[in-house]
Amino acid sequence: MKSPQYRVIVALLAMIPFSISAQVVTLSEFNQLLENNHPIFRSEALNIEINTLQRDQLQGAEDWVLSSNPGYFHQEQLPVSAFSPESVDAYSLGMGAQRVFWNTGGRLALSWTTDYTRQSGLEDIVIPNLVTIPAGPTDYYQNQIQLSYSLPLLQNFRGALDRLGYDLAEFNVALARLETQENLESFVLNSDLKFLEWVLYSEQRQIAEERLHLANQQLEQIKRKREANLVDKIDVLRAEDAVRLGEQGLVLVDAQWKALQGEIAILVQDSVLRTQSPQFNLYALVVLPSAQEAQQQLDESRILQLINTQLAMLDRQNKAYYELIRPQLFLTPQLGIKSGDEKFEDALGLEKLDYGVSLQFSIPIENRSARLRASQGEVQIRQLVYAEQDVRLQLESALDNLLIQINEFERVLELNRNHIESANLKTQEELERYNQGRSDLTFLIQSQDSAAAARLTYAQNAATYHRLVLQLQALLDQLRLDKNQISE
Repeated sequence: MKSPQYRVIVALLAMIPFSISAQVVTLSEFNQLLENNHPIFRSEALNIEINTLQRDQLQGAEDWVLSSNPGYFHQEQLPVSAFSPESVDAYSLGMGAQRVFWNTGGRLALSWTTDYTRQSGLEDIVIPNLVTIPAGPTDYYQNQIQLSYSLPLLQNFRGALDRLGYDLAEFNVALARLETQENLESFVLNSDLKFLEWVLYSEQRQIAEERLHLANQQLEQIKRKREANLVDKIDVLRAEDAVRLGEQGLVLVDAQWKALQGEIAILVQDSVLRTQSPQFNLYALVVLPSAQEAQQQLDESRILQLINTQLAMLDRQNKAYYELIRPQLFLTPQLGIKSGDEKFEDALGLEKLDYGVSLQFSIPIENRSARLRASQGEVQIRQLVYAEQDVRLQLESALDNLLIQINEFERVLELNRNHIESANLKTQEELERYNQGRSDLTFLIQSQDSAAAARLTYAQNAATYHRLVLQLQALLDQLRLDKNQISE
């Protein structure tokens, strides 16, 4: 006789697998684990960050640019006149700052220069008893500050060419964001289809377990009837074959279930899933959008947004080509202040004023390169418009296909339920006939197998129905994506 402690231990051990199997994971929880743990979400999000940094780098074109140009020059003069020095030494130091303004396309330049010139060998010209003509200073200092602003009035008006690179990079950021969302949704769709396959294996395993349990019960019943000489030995053998076939089917589907469970656990980087089962109402129907609602959602498809963004990008680039065809006309006002003297401190007064304004005009005679680029851009735009129309037709075709299949599968599932009900009634009738000795065991086993097959078909069709629903949600960009991972 077993002790009470032994019975408690056995009871606890029997409860362990039940408690483990009772742990479940829903599709929503699975997607959350996927987004939290799988590296593809971080990797794809970095594409946006990379393109954003590449765009922002171009803003450096508006930064101030500082320059400096110190110099020294020595020249020995030819004696062309009596006033020519023997040699000249010139020292100069200049500093400047320039900046481009994208809003106007203008260039602002500010500079400061200081020069020191020393002339050697100069002698005054003396006319005896009359006059002495000084040859000029041997040392001379000069300082000057200049400010100029060049404003384009035709080509590059309002910085149309200056900010081209930044504008194109802005489109690249938008494209990267859309491509990232599309890639992640495709990944989520494939992962959700694996989860749905896991759900189907769970349903198949449950059906196999019930079929095996029924076969074992039937075998025990037939063995008792055989001991009472109520049935032939062949019925026992047939019942044993049914049990063995049931065991084989259960082992096979259980192996597939465990293999997919392990794959999904690795996919979400969570070993807890190896102790869990999927929770999903395989036989629930989904409320579908109307054809008009689905079409409206399709019009905002990310794939169409990608093409439209590419169209806008080509249009912006093509406008730049046409901008290059235009003549160049620059308005440049200038202002300068300067001073000079033999003494350095007296040369800092900056009392002399220079100012002026100029127009610079140039026009290319043919500019064939820019014209051909513009023509090529027009062709590319037309080509992309046709591509957008082609993609739109493909999307509409896929949408119509999915809506029809899903609606028809709802009818198929209804027929499956009727088939299961009919198979169960037939099995019940065969069981009564067999127990009354009016039917062979073979017909009963066939009927039971037919009822199990009807349930398997129902489960497979239900899984196909939900696969189509997931594909429809992906087509309409409705699969759940973590907005924290993909910035808008």
